[in-house]
Amino acid sequence: MFKKSKPYNELPLLPTNQNIQTQAVLKKVNLANKALAELKGLIKSIPNPKILLNTFTIMEAKASSEIENIYTVDIDLHEAFTSRKKVNDAHIKEILQYREALEHGYNQLCYELKALKDEKFAELSGVNKDELFNLELLSKIAHTFTKITEKTRSEEAVIKTDNNKKYCPPSPEYIEEKLDNLLQYIHSEDNSIDSLIKLAIIHYQFLAIYPFSDGNGRTARILNILFLVYKELLDFPVIYLSKFIIDNKKEYNKKISDVTLKNKWEDWILFMLEAIEKSAIDTKNKVEKIRLLIEKTTNFARRKLPEVMYSKDIIELIFFKPYSKRKYLINAGFAKDWNATIYLDELVKIGILEKRKVGTENLYLNVELYEILKQF
Repeated sequence: MFKKSKPYNELPLLPTNQNIQTQAVLKKVNLANKALAELKGLIKSIPNPKILLNTFTIMEAKASSEIENIYTVDIDLHEAFTSRKKVNDAHIKEILQYREALEHGYNQLCYELKALKDEKFAELSGVNKDELFNLELLSKIAHTFTKITEKTRSEEAVIKTDNNKKYCPPSPEYIEEKLDNLLQYIHSEDNSIDSLIKLAIIHYQFLAIYPFSDGNGRTARILNILFLVYKELLDFPVIYLSKFIIDNKKEYNKKISDVTLKNKWEDWILFMLEAIEKSAIDTKNKVEKIRLLIEKTTNFARRKLPEVMYSKDIIELIFFKPYSKRKYLINAGFAKDWNATIYLDELVKIGILEKRKVGTENLYLNVELYEILKQF
């Protein structure tokens, strides 16, 4: 039983024995799954879906960090993400570290999921389906954007919410048991519970365990996205869940607290399903705007540039990040050292890019792409 101001060592293990698949939850889970399926389908229509990875992960990192009261200006963030200028702003550093953690988790998960589809390779690489999510991965994610060095928390913790309520997570000696149980639940093949309902339960349980001395909220939000990829509900980590949580932060904290205090699982699950549905719809709208802009820019460049200068690949390249630079063209093999700047300057002349000096190098801003991203 939960007692205020005392460690919640009796935090129930999963699966919960509460009635979580109510009529309202099942109705909402269908809407959320439909929105995710539409988003996944639209992303496949992008010429190169990887175009979305940099732009969406950096904005998700920004939003998730804002939940922790870490703020920055969009243009400064994108410049720091692209330029070789040393980053001195502590907030920008933390956001870039969050993005690095998300990218690390996604790349590792994709590698292991791919390995599992090849039995021989899986055997050689030692990949085990029941260990895709493990303490090593979670602690690596948390360590990327925090200064902690220990694997899990070694001291008691007290969490204060916005309304000054206190929650004391389980004592350190209980963390391993609770976390092992959570990881088993993540990997369980119980098809009687929809994956999105499981996601809501996993998110609550991770926060309730509070396994690390810092970075638990951000790690939990990365875990959300990775779980969607793990369940093949998305192919790329492009959903923008943190924005919904920011906009509904008080309700988010209250719903979590109500699970702990009153076992009100239905309200919490409905909240998270709403977050997934609305975020999927919002992300889909932004992906569609970017898709149309790529198409428009490609056609415009084809008309305006000399045939010898036009390259569909280069047009796609300037959508990988709001800012481009000559090094990107050279590394991608689209231009030699001497003519990379010429290609970019031609795109400036016809109004697709805007040239800006940042530190000692020239960066090229995709103006219309940045205008879309500013609406995030």
